[in-house]
Amino acid sequence: VSSLSEVTWGEVLDQALEAYGYHIEDDEMRVELLAQLKGTESAMPLVQFALTQLWQRRDPGRKVVPRAALSAIGGIGGALEMHANATLAQVSGLSPLASDRVREILLSLTTAQGTRATRTLVELRQRFAGDVTVSIVDLLESARLVVHERDGLTLAHEALLTRWGTLAGWITEAREDRLLAEAIERDAAEWSERGDPDRLWKKRRLVAAEDVARRAGVDLSVNGRAFVQAGRREERRARVLLASLAAVLAVAVGLTGLQYVRGIQKSQRATTAALAEATKAKDLAESKKVEADRARDDAQRAQGEAERSRQEAANKSQELEKKNREFDNLLARVGRAKTAAELAEAQRAIQDVRGGVAVKSALPPAAPPPATPTVVPPD
Repeated sequence: VSSLSEVTWGEVLDQALEAYGYHIEDDEMRVELLAQLKGTESAMPLVQFALTQLWQRRDPGRKVVPRAALSAIGGIGGALEMHANATLAQVSGLSPLASDRVREILLSLTTAQGTRATRTLVELRQRFAGDVTVSIVDLLESARLVVHERDGLTLAHEALLTRWGTLAGWITEAREDRLLAEAIERDAAEWSERGDPDRLWKKRRLVAAEDVARRAGVDLSVNGRAFVQAGRREERRARVLLASLAAVLAVAVGLTGLQYVRGIQKSQRATTAALAEATKAKDLAESKKVEADRARDDAQRAQGEAERSRQEAANKSQELEKKNREFDNLLARVGRAKTAAELAEAQRAIQDVRGGVAVKSALPPAAPPPATPTVVPPD
């Protein structure tokens, strides 16, 4: 069905209302209504629903569609969302679990890409066990949010996917999980067909798959759940095998380690003995060195004393030579003495130089003073 223009919408509304003797309350309301219809031209189910809600709020007494009716439904754009949210409020009153269950049911009637999906009532009851599921479906059908088609239950209008903010938010929140669920289903189909264990998910992907399988709003097939369970069994088998290999390796490493430790201990004992011998030799060498240093010091002291003795001897020899020279000079002086006074003076000088004893033995006996010559007068 082609979209209607604003002019055509005006004609359709006027003709439809006039057929029952009704009219829009005033021209301003008519202009406002046509403006809202223009903004929703491509959402014909939404327009149908909104106009139905508007007609249900007509004033039979005055044969008019009042302005209050348009405000009551939230306008053409808000009519569907207002009605859907009111229905959710009714569902929440059914039981404490109803709020979560209605979300799961509505998400199961959509795809991860945000389109309508079809589920049979049997499928819904199998996935969402309990009498509350049937009550929720009945209430959604009564509110014309869910309808029966040839293949099963589905959303009444595509407009619900975009115009109902609550449902659109749920779809957005669950998109990643549902896309992951689709990936699980694809790999599960290949695994089921080929029986290849390499197709099974491992580690982080497997953990994510198990988490998604438990999430509300994610509907895995029997094959998909079997795929996840097989992945978990393979993971456990791999862990057991790894643990067994680790145990065998631990035993082998333990035996090898024992031999290695024994070898290390033997090497340590040999090293300790060699170290003790080296320490003993070092102590002996240090003792010999101390003795050698002591002998060297003694020799140096003896050499110093000898040097001092030699110097003292040399000094004494020089002093003796000097005194000998002085003594020889004094002896010569004695020999030259002509008077007793000169001789006595020379002897005292010799005694000062040689101490007096040795000089005396060496001096010639004192000569008597020379006689005064006798003068004989001439005859």
